[in-house]
Amino acid sequence: MAMEEQNPDTEFTNKNMLMTVIYLLFAGTMTVSATVGYTLLLLMKYPHVQKRVREELTQELGSGQAPSLGDRTRLPYTDAVLHEAQRLLALVPMGIPRTLMRTTRFRGYTLPQGTEVFPLLGSILHDPSIFKHPEEFNPDRFLDADGRFRKHEAFLPFSLGKRVCLGEGLAKAELFLFFTTILQAFSLESPCPLDSLSLKPTISGLFNIPPAFQLQVRPTDLHSTTQTT
Repeated sequence: MAMEEQNPDTEFTNKNMLMTVIYLLFAGTMTVSATVGYTLLLLMKYPHVQKRVREELTQELGSGQAPSLGDRTRLPYTDAVLHEAQRLLALVPMGIPRTLMRTTRFRGYTLPQGTEVFPLLGSILHDPSIFKHPEEFNPDRFLDADGRFRKHEAFLPFSLGKRVCLGEGLAKAELFLFFTTILQAFSLESPCPLDSLSLKPTISGLFNIPPAFQLQVRPTDLHSTTQTT
């Protein structure tokens, strides 16, 4: 800001800094909570996945060590579950609109400068030519033959390029810490039959919002049960 204070067209202003912080805090609250909620729903729906996550947490962290960001590389399957949940949910399927900075030729069409475009992130996250059986929840697609986590170029829930989501790093950290802390402390159960749990978002537009569901949690070190909605 100090370097560009004489530039009348600068984007480095107090107002922009304040708005950026607000976007990170408030936009991130809804998106992170929706993604964590959907991941918990998936683990209730697929108990064998939950069991595998909990076994990995127990093996790598034990019961007394709180998860930290540095543990991500030690928890490849847990990381794969989070990535697969984000892929399946496709939280922002249409992406955030962008404006073309110059006239662009794309697949036989001429798009004039200033045209508003949507990147349609959901189309690549659910592309069967990239993700085999994209409608299935399969965390193993993010693991290599040796069980190590592998990045996928088509995993783009935060978009890509210069205008990639500013909160990507913050969101990834929050998702990992919330999810691992919950799974380390609780086992998840459904008070309803598993086949009645729907994974279909209740709203599909700008955002895919997970459906409401009942979640029963059982502390790993106690015999009491807590139920919430």
